[in-house]
Amino acid sequence: MPLWDHLFGTFSQPGAVPVAIGVQHPAYDSVRGSFAMLVPELVETARLLRGKPVDDPSVAGG
Repeated sequence: MPLWDHLFGTFSQPGAVPVAIGVQHPAYDSVRGSFAMLVPELVETARLLRGKPVDDPSVAGG
């Protein structure tokens, strides 16, 4: 009973839980790592825009 806890000083309010915001991947810890992760995505996007097949590991034989 919260009222009872308040009366006898045993009430404790839980603190805020920290929330991770952003990309939590070690490759993004440096500019070089970020660039290395971005370049293949840009290449795939350019291929897709030109109508060429895109390397998709989720498609068998693709």
